[in-house]
Amino acid sequence: MHAMNLWAVVLVLLFLNAAFAQDKQRTPFTDRGMEGSGTHCAGDLIIHPDVLTWTTVYSECRDVPYKTVEFKQNGDDLHAVYRLETKNPECKFSILVLDHTGTYIKGRGKGWNAYGYGSWKGYRNNDIADRLGCHLF
Repeated sequence: MHAMNLWAVVLVLLFLNAAFAQDKQRTPFTDRGMEGSGTHCAGDLIIHPDVLTWTTVYSECRDVPYKTVEFKQNGDDLHAVYRLETKNPECKFSILVLDHTGTYIKGRGKGWNAYGYGSWKGYRNNDIADRLGCHLF
C-alpha cells in the first residue's frame, strides 16, 4: 500500500510539473520586443517566459511576474490574457490582453494590439475608462 501512495505522489508531481511548464510556454514570443506608437502608447513590450515588461507614457511595468489566464492561437491569429502580479505603484495595469491578427478588422486594423486594464473587473466589463489600447509594431 505504501508503494502505491508513493506512485500516486509521483504522478501528481509529474502532472503539476507539466502544467507549470506548459504555462511558461504560453507566450506568443519570448525575448523579442515590440514598440508602441502614439502619444499614450510610446514605449515597449517584451515578454519572457516568467516576467514581462510593458512601458507606456503613463505606466512602467518592468520585469513583472505574470500568470497566463487565457491563450488561444489559430494560425496567424492569437489572443492572450495575462494577469500581472505586481505591487509597484508605477505599474498601472493588472491585466494585459495581447491580440494579433493577419486579417484586417474594421475599427482595429491588423497586426499586434495590447490592451492594459487597471483591474480584473475593468477587463471583464471591457470598461473603456479602465483601459489603454495600443497598436504595437
